[in-house]
Amino acid sequence: MAEIRSTMDIIMEKTKGLTMSEEEKKALKEQELQSKVRGLIQKLTDGALNLEKVAAEMASIAEKDRDLAHEILRDEVLARIQPGGENESLVQILELVLGIDSAAVKAKIGEWNRVFLEKRGAREKELQRELEEKGIHGSAVVPNLGADPGWAEAKSKIGQRLKKELASLIER
Repeated sequence: MAEIRSTMDIIMEKTKGLTMSEEEKKALKEQELQSKVRGLIQKLTDGALNLEKVAAEMASIAEKDRDLAHEILRDEVLARIQPGGENESLVQILELVLGIDSAAVKAKIGEWNRVFLEKRGAREKELQRELEEKGIHGSAVVPNLGADPGWAEAKSKIGQRLKKELASLIER
């Protein structure tokens, strides 16, 4: 009678002589490091970890991976900074872990927050006017910017410009 083999046994037999190349090992390590850093930043923004704990975790990363971890951290923080958003903890982690001048970063974010608020107010007025032209008016009528594709595009462009300027400021 034939022996019944598990799927795991078959896989182990077929992959017995296979090994990972150095490039594959490096890519896997980078992916693991990226997941770890991304998780730390997510926990920071969710309030599950405080700044000190995130800084301690980043410090515990092996010395040989520190440069890559710092690059990943910088990129992840830049990706999460949003004009008009809550960016304080993100800026603080840049300063605490990477030693980046938070005053300059905060000033740049402040500039773009003003642009963001100005554009948002102008778009709200424009939408309000459009509603009034359609006969929809009153004190309870508030334009829904979240459903406005024009505002989503404008917000995205402002965010992209902010991130581009922050990236050049941080790399100096």
